[in-house]
Amino acid sequence: MSRETVNPAAPHPRRHYHSPKRAQAALATRRRIRAAAERLFLADGYAPTKMSAIAKAAGVSEPMIFLAFETKAALLGEIIQVAVRGDDEEITVSARQAWRQMLALPAEQLLERFAQGTAAVLGRTARLLALGEVAADSASELAIQRDRGHAWMRSDFHEVATALAKRKALADTLSTQDAADTIYAVANGTVYLRLTQNCDWTPTHYANWLTSTLTATLLKPGPRGRQ
Repeated sequence: MSRETVNPAAPHPRRHYHSPKRAQAALATRRRIRAAAERLFLADGYAPTKMSAIAKAAGVSEPMIFLAFETKAALLGEIIQVAVRGDDEEITVSARQAWRQMLALPAEQLLERFAQGTAAVLGRTARLLALGEVAADSASELAIQRDRGHAWMRSDFHEVATALAKRKALADTLSTQDAADTIYAVANGTVYLRLTQNCDWTPTHYANWLTSTLTATLLKPGPRGRQ
């Protein structure tokens, strides 16, 4: 059996030191940068907003921003990601306990909970998503993020449709994919903004409409659709 030779003259490996206070300070700075960038992006647009302006608004140096975020696209991407999740935890929506609990509910309750959650998420993200969609047309990095986001969204919606199909609650005319595509068509930022901005709907009104629309469109009529 061979043994690893130890050289006493070799430098000791550097220990990684974790300071909770330093980590909290770094997170606070990151949040401040994101908040400043979000305000400027929504007020002035993505392309016209310079990193130097974000640095000034956040009260940090421009090099510090590039240490935290390699590119402006990465900064917008994290702003949207945190808004979707609702916190800084690196756990996707579909991996969270609340999502799993929702999928275990009876069909009508599942759709009601889904609609309420969707309204809450879109209330935080719809304007940012619209901004990202426009900016992605001229920024390849954002286009990649947009396409990845659409794929994740469709995967999540397919989970919802699959949960309904397992309960045999879907209307006879719908496949699981049809149901997922239907959810994708109405549970999105574009529809949310049209109804809340152009039609003066409240988020609660949107959530109630989404619940009734999905229930009427996806589920079998009668008790079997409520399983």
